[in-house]
Amino acid sequence: MGLETAKKSILVVDDYPALCRVAALFLGHCGYDVHTACGAAEAKRMARELGRVDLLLTDVNMPGISGIELAEWFQAASPDTAIVLMSGNARRLDSRRWRYFVEKPFVHLDVLANAIRQALEDKTLNTHTPFAA
Repeated sequence: MGLETAKKSILVVDDYPALCRVAALFLGHCGYDVHTACGAAEAKRMARELGRVDLLLTDVNMPGISGIELAEWFQAASPDTAIVLMSGNARRLDSRRWRYFVEKPFVHLDVLANAIRQALEDKTLNTHTPFAA
């Protein structure tokens, strides 16, 4: 199977396992290859094991390493990975730096699907580099 026809991989990270399951179920039905992690440390380990993550969907507020710190790690380790942040707490984010944001809970699943699709479209994935960190 060529890269252009391969399923895009998404890593969903949230400290609430139930939210990870809901997001994984929905995004799996949308045709994505979905992996979940219940925190940043697990997400980093998974990313290294997978070798390729097309999109990171992470909660902003998590214990320990925040979603922002995780997103920054992804930007350094794998610059081709698209990033979508999510939070249940309305919070100001630097919209110049963090273009894609989804509010939790996912009441309107089309908003989540559109954010994922748009973030992936903004990235050139044909020259995806494996994790460096």
